[in-house]
Amino acid sequence: MPPRGYLLLALTVLGWGLAWPMIKIGLNEIPPWTYRGLMLPLAGAIVFALARATGERIALPTGQWPALLASSFLNITCWTLFSTLGLRLMGSGHASIIAYTMPLWAVLFAMVVVGERPTARRVAGLAIGLAGLGVLLFDEYGTLAESPAGTLLVLVSAITWGAGTVLHKRVAWRLPAPRRSSWWATPHSSGPMSGP
Repeated sequence: MPPRGYLLLALTVLGWGLAWPMIKIGLNEIPPWTYRGLMLPLAGAIVFALARATGERIALPTGQWPALLASSFLNITCWTLFSTLGLRLMGSGHASIIAYTMPLWAVLFAMVVVGERPTARRVAGLAIGLAGLGVLLFDEYGTLAESPAGTLLVLVSAITWGAGTVLHKRVAWRLPAPRRSSWWATPHSSGPMSGP
């Protein structure tokens, strides 16, 4: 991966890390449905604006609407609904730790639904990541027990995200991946970037 790829990865990690406390602050000031009702259309408008600016086609090919609706229901609707409700009932730090069990659920759904056989390397990476989450939560059982509803809601959001990811992976999408401005494309890339 070129240096720009690491920079984009670092910005993604930073953005996700900052998002949880920012959402918590927002939910303390604005009712959850008003908050999400403002955020989601704004995010959609930004995505459409980027697609237009880069000349990407956004028309969905025939026959892919059911898969798109199911995937977006799990990855966007359920994730947003349950994580927002859960975050109102617990601290942003605890909520984000529970939410990041997403890879575990994605791996489990991939094994059960798709029949995917995890490699030793992937299992080791997953185990290390979950061990890290366990360390972070080790002394927090009492705190989580104070908000069982919040814990359950955030956990459900992570589970639906994992299911949506596996569903998304199973579909042979005929939409182009973002083709990038020349800023993030690798010098050797001439087509859509590959990846999840």
